[in-house]
Amino acid sequence: MSLELVDLWVQLDDLLVLREVNLKIKRPEYHVVLGPSGAGKTTLLRTIAGLVEPHRGSIIIDGEDVTDKPPWERGVSLVHQTPGLLPHLTVIENIVEAAARRGGLDKNSAKKEALRLAKILAITDILDKKPRNISGGQLQRAALATALASRPRILLLDEPLSHLDRSTAESARRLLKAIQQSENIVVIHVTHDVDEALALADTISVIANGRIEVYGDARRVYECPKKAIVATLLGHSILPGEAIGAGKGLYSVAPEYVAFKKGGPWLVERVEHERGRVLVEARLGSLSVKGYMLPRETEWIPYPGEPVEPIFLTDKPCELED
Repeated sequence: MSLELVDLWVQLDDLLVLREVNLKIKRPEYHVVLGPSGAGKTTLLRTIAGLVEPHRGSIIIDGEDVTDKPPWERGVSLVHQTPGLLPHLTVIENIVEAAARRGGLDKNSAKKEALRLAKILAITDILDKKPRNISGGQLQRAALATALASRPRILLLDEPLSHLDRSTAESARRLLKAIQQSENIVVIHVTHDVDEALALADTISVIANGRIEVYGDARRVYECPKKAIVATLLGHSILPGEAIGAGKGLYSVAPEYVAFKKGGPWLVERVEHERGRVLVEARLGSLSVKGYMLPRETEWIPYPGEPVEPIFLTDKPCELED
């Protein structure tokens, strides 16, 4: 299973939403498209699904150009940010309907497939309920089962975890990853959440202003994003080489590679307590640096206004392109 986007441009009314989008996914994998709100992430998914017509370019699935094909002939399923099931049908009726109509299964096979997916997604206890009578997390899993029942070659997920509480979202991450592997399909998942992207992605692309700025192995992209716009989206510090002992040019440093010690010319500007770590941001003139501190490893956490000295923990800082 593969997907290739070739020089894709999308214009909605007078607004150019996507431009020069090129992406090649050669095998089943979990691919995450990361970008801020308004970057074109949802439009990208809708274009792949056939719900939006590109102004220019091609969409190729398994070597076949499907640019001009209707959605139901592409072998693609899209799960929207707010999942939509047929409200007059029960959960199992929704899944069976998808398996029969889009998956091409007969009635008995469609029922067996619905039960198989319900077991995998842990929704066997809500199969006889209508969508309005289940929770948000249950609705998300029911929508996912319905999408998988159509037996897609490519599964598109539009910020599927954004409406879930943290605990439910973390469980859903593990489930989504397991499903991609067990069903052996291409998953394209869009999000604005960096932690979510890194937890799920085999490969990642970062989109900004309607254009994919970088694509590659998720960890490698995070460690060295190459472009300043990508580094900013990933939450990295952008510093001149002189500030980190790396010579000329601009460099990107992930907050995992920055620590702090007491005293120094930098002043702490922001301290945010996150789950299991503390984000500290310090400033020196026009320069800003962010780093993570782990309370379990230190008794000292700086306070806003405290003078500090950043310590850079990598001997291979990422030099940014001009």
